[in-house]
Amino acid sequence: MSLTYKKLEEVIISGREKGYFFISKDESEIIYRGSQRKFGFKNDKEKRRAYLLVELIEKYHYPEKQIQIDAGIKIGKDIINADLLIYQNRLPYIVIDIISNATDKIDQNIAKLSQKALVLKVRYAVLVSSEGKTIIDLVSPKTKINDIPAADQ
Repeated sequence: MSLTYKKLEEVIISGREKGYFFISKDESEIIYRGSQRKFGFKNDKEKRRAYLLVELIEKYHYPEKQIQIDAGIKIGKDIINADLLIYQNRLPYIVIDIISNATDKIDQNIAKLSQKALVLKVRYAVLVSSEGKTIIDLVSPKTKINDIPAADQ
């Protein structure tokens, strides 16, 4: 998700105006309407998640009620979180993780994301970094996917 600062800010402002989330006056916290949970808003990762939420709703046409923020996933005895989880027909469909920057260990993050995807039995897993999106089709892993599938596909 190679974003310019201006594009990121424009989409976040649009999301706030449409009520998808609320940002505190000092811009230190964000509350997503769907979850009613507070998250720190000073880091780039959270700004990317807000941007992606707006994009999922407006560009890909996923209803807000089908998107879960910071979804807890039980793997063995541990509970780990997925940044976003999209449901289709009440079943997990796409799991999305956002990493802070492209220098984070991509292969290690893809392995963690793949583990979450297998536990959830989703069709797609998406890793988002400052460099873009890596999309994995778990039904056809060798198929190259350039963008998140839209809700109506």
